[in-house]
Amino acid sequence: MYQLEIIENFSAAHALRDYPGVCARIHGHNWTLKIGLSAETADERGMTIDYADLKTIADKLIEEFDHNFFNDHPYFKTVNPTSEKIAEYIYGRLESQLPGRVRLEYVQIAETENFSVKYRK
Repeated sequence: MYQLEIIENFSAAHALRDYPGVCARIHGHNWTLKIGLSAETADERGMTIDYADLKTIADKLIEEFDHNFFNDHPYFKTVNPTSEKIAEYIYGRLESQLPGRVRLEYVQIAETENFSVKYRK
């Protein structure tokens, strides 16, 4: 089995709803996104997925959030933009965009270098 990981970074702000602390106010993070994949086999080129293709998929998704306010995103208008829900949303968006032999294992999102959430089905 092959296991792959891609790491991307972006900046975005959020404000937690119904939170009794300072994170209820608008604040930003330099987020780190890790995407973990696996595949049983490689293709005829010896690749499970072309990194350029994976980066294109990840970059397109990050464009939705980079230098934006999560709370303004259509999905997060009704869903609290916690790290947990951000990771779950990204997982859902990525899952259908991968080639059939590649399995999405997890999405990990970090608000800081000391705090992250890993989501997997």
